[in-house]
Amino acid sequence: MGNLCFGPQGDNRSGEYAYRRALAAAKTDVVQLRSSRSFYSRYQIVRPLGQGGYSKVIECAWLPPAAPKHFAVKVVAKVHVSTDAVLRELAVSRLLADHPAAIKVYEMYEDESYFFLVMELCRGGELFERIVKKGHFSERDAARYLRTIIEFLAFAHSKGIAHLDLKPENILLLKPAPADGGEDKVQIKVIDYGCSSYCPEGVTLTLPYGSPLYAAPEVLHCKYDKSADIWSLGVISYLLFVGYPPFYGATDKEIIIKAQRGFFSLDGPGWDAVSEQAKAFVAAMLRLKPGSRPSAQQLLQHPWMLSAQHLGEDLDPKLLDRLRAFRRNSRFKRLALVLMAGGEPDSGRSSNSTEAECENASSGAALLAHKLRAVFESIDEDHNGSLDFDEFCRALTKAECKALDPQELRALFDAADCDNTGLIDYAEFLAVMGTGAAAMARNPTLAAEAVMRALDTDGDGYVTAQDLAGVMHPGASLAEAASIVRQVDVNGDGRIDVNEIRAAIQAT
Repeated sequence: MGNLCFGPQGDNRSGEYAYRRALAAAKTDVVQLRSSRSFYSRYQIVRPLGQGGYSKVIECAWLPPAAPKHFAVKVVAKVHVSTDAVLRELAVSRLLADHPAAIKVYEMYEDESYFFLVMELCRGGELFERIVKKGHFSERDAARYLRTIIEFLAFAHSKGIAHLDLKPENILLLKPAPADGGEDKVQIKVIDYGCSSYCPEGVTLTLPYGSPLYAAPEVLHCKYDKSADIWSLGVISYLLFVGYPPFYGATDKEIIIKAQRGFFSLDGPGWDAVSEQAKAFVAAMLRLKPGSRPSAQQLLQHPWMLSAQHLGEDLDPKLLDRLRAFRRNSRFKRLALVLMAGGEPDSGRSSNSTEAECENASSGAALLAHKLRAVFESIDEDHNGSLDFDEFCRALTKAECKALDPQELRALFDAADCDNTGLIDYAEFLAVMGTGAAAMARNPTLAAEAVMRALDTDGDGYVTAQDLAGVMHPGASLAEAASIVRQVDVNGDGRIDVNEIRAAIQAT
């Protein structure tokens, strides 16, 4: 635990008194955890989990006939750590116990050589391992982790506690992450309060703690406060976004020198897929001057944090696949899909549907329409009712969490821009998202009839090149329309009937 150093200005005895009072109260509570029984009389060792400088962590379980419940046990050698230090770590855990991201400590045992801290078992591994596996996270997924960590810090700081060793290795997943990569289902725990100190406002800590890769520069100068945790959080945020740290070197000394200089890049590999707001969020935490960093509570109100969890949350995770599939369709089918998506909402419903089925379908369609409209509006950054190429690219890059091939992006955009206006309107967007295809799949015959009604401008029961040119993009030539008609005109009579439309829209 870091020493408390009271300087001539701002620091006063009330802070010291508050610290001692809080620590004494926590210690009184902690004493109740100390058991006179032998650790090995109640627990059996299952397997080792990890090894630190002065301690190790093992998985243990209750001995029979007790229920087979498992725990993580931190085993601390007394030769390295004093009784008072262990009790203070337990005191911190008790002060933070009400926060859901705080690790639960159940019991404490000791023998002649070791302390045994019986804790909640986390089976999902370290956040660091998750970063290594995924490489980096989308802004939305990063925000879900960061919000929990920031809320934990805000709670700890409100109690006057500075963690002082915040890093991905000290953030555990309570359960293994889902196979589908759903970060929204992950629950995390912040662990290891061995370096934590009571640090109320106006108090300066003086003992160096933490890991060089994550420690704030002022920690190494032995004069710091709770804002050191914000710097560490900035490093973690940087890692989540791009998969590598802002300050890196072959040795700890190199890392420390770079961190003390405070120079880092937000333009390196991976940053092209990160928003300017997210970059500002990271940069604010990595300011060299501790007093200029936002507090944890302020970070929760940062514009990026307020919006990031909703970024792309309604985007179909298979959006890129849908765009590629849409592009593979013939030009006629793409046009038909747009007409179905934005034209006749009931055209795919059978006349034999019951009233209840129609009502349920209408309710479901309304819900889907509301969801898709929200997605479209979130991508439409300038709110002009259409998507330009830049908005399209940014949305896809965020959805895929990586930069995509510019040539493919252009080809996909052009395919979706069926009327060749240089913009994707809402009907074209709906077609890409599959609403037109859903109607076609439900009843191809009714869908073909709906397309015929939309294209047969003179009502003669056929679609000619003149009819098609009238609904194509502005400036479409008769020759271009005739070329599309020939692709669908199976019998070669120079026009398209409803059966040929049905065959075209059913083609894969």
